[in-house]
Amino acid sequence: MDSKTPITFANLPPEIIDQVFSTLPAAPLRNLRLVNRQFGAIATAWAFRHVRLGARQGCYDHRHFAWIAQSEQLRPLVREVTCDTWLGPTALHCDHFAFKHPSDFLNALPLLRCFHNMTSLHLRFSEHTRHDDDIDAMDTETDNFRFRVLDTVFNCLAGTWSAERQLEIDEEVLPYSFEADYETAPAEVADMGPIPIRELTVSNLSDYHDERFTQSEVIKKVISSSHLRDLKLSITLQEVENDHHGDEYIPAGALWFREKYDMFKSLPRTWLFPSLAGNLGVLSLYSRDYWGWNPRIDFRAVRPGSGPDAGFPNLKVLALGSYVFRQMNGSGGLEELYLDRCPILIQADMMRPLTTVPPSSAQIQTHHILPRWRESMKALKVFKMGHSSWDSAPMQTMDVWCCEYGYQERNHEGLETLLHHNNFRSFNSPSPPPNKHDKILLGGLEEYRYGTGINQHPKRQTAYIYFDIGIGPSQWCPIYWPPVAYPWQPQLDYEVKTTANESWALIVERAQERQRGETP
Repeated sequence: MDSKTPITFANLPPEIIDQVFSTLPAAPLRNLRLVNRQFGAIATAWAFRHVRLGARQGCYDHRHFAWIAQSEQLRPLVREVTCDTWLGPTALHCDHFAFKHPSDFLNALPLLRCFHNMTSLHLRFSEHTRHDDDIDAMDTETDNFRFRVLDTVFNCLAGTWSAERQLEIDEEVLPYSFEADYETAPAEVADMGPIPIRELTVSNLSDYHDERFTQSEVIKKVISSSHLRDLKLSITLQEVENDHHGDEYIPAGALWFREKYDMFKSLPRTWLFPSLAGNLGVLSLYSRDYWGWNPRIDFRAVRPGSGPDAGFPNLKVLALGSYVFRQMNGSGGLEELYLDRCPILIQADMMRPLTTVPPSSAQIQTHHILPRWRESMKALKVFKMGHSSWDSAPMQTMDVWCCEYGYQERNHEGLETLLHHNNFRSFNSPSPPPNKHDKILLGGLEEYRYGTGINQHPKRQTAYIYFDIGIGPSQWCPIYWPPVAYPWQPQLDYEVKTTANESWALIVERAQERQRGETP
């Protein structure tokens, strides 16, 4: 470039323009397509990189989804797809015959097989699910509805979807009011084989062990793909309507579903299939309720053995949500570890037999576990332990969207749902300010656009919990600090708390030293 030529944005190399465009929202990208041919090509690639199919009543996602899938120029640009079953705020827990089944969503879903350049797929179910054997039920988040969505999606990924089989499935599991009218895929992409995705996320997966899906060949084919390296799952809980209080629902924690225990126990043979475990580099497992000890999952059952190929040999990033530690787990190859609302089980009062529990004289405590992790995890560079936003969308991310995208107050309920239940995906995002009342300047909000990470305030760390079978609705009870005047609650003395905080600080310091290259 001539030194006398004025430098303008249009004169920059395409690689730099591409980097700038990658940070822009969809609306400016659509406008930039009209500037010139160079801007048009780059902006179009980013504008259609992510496509969304939603089931919300009154939206037209299905038309946009079908238009892109059937376009010869646009569908090769798609790299990321989100499928969201949420029907909107008016559909929550309404009467079975009060709303229309999401036919447009279900009929458009098979077009997923058109996006053969897709590398990331995100499935978003509702947090509310009910175990219902009535095939005529109109509640969309029943086991039958979820099976239909998962079966369709995985057959598209495996390259085995067919209209004939889909019609048989729909006649079996969907209500009589559903009218099958599947969108037609272009002939050139109808039979192109499997889609080699690298990332799969499922939000609010039901805690029901549905063998129609988990024992099928299609899940084994997709999960066993050598291309899949990133798996993120969050698990929700079943709800049952309370006949004595109208439309009120019994809290999920008050109920003991056998299927929930079967589901967690079978994870090493289903979603954590041995061939997948050998390939995974990133794994995130979250649940609305505590898990790990009860319901129990033994990660040692995943590719059991003691050799270098046992367990998760290539795992570099691990994120756990609501996981209860009952033993001193450790993995020497981890580079990043995120513990979100993960307490230490200090005591359990229960009816025998269930499993072996640590006696009072051998309580598992944080200051026992962290030193062992510090010595065994030789490659650890990032360690975060705390509490993310579980009950609502993170405030910082909400502020970004409201400020930059012009959402009005009347749209906040839809925006809240869109940004909620993403902590299992955004665990490595920047942490919020330690004090929730701290203000962030508008320019500083930008880093929270795609999510808010784990709050590492000292009060959020080194949590303890105990289990009491004799109380309800939840049998899990946190250990409060400072101690409160509950004679039945196990007590932690000041020395234990201080030692735990010191151990946590040491492991974080060692991880930061490795990140800077100061420690081998």
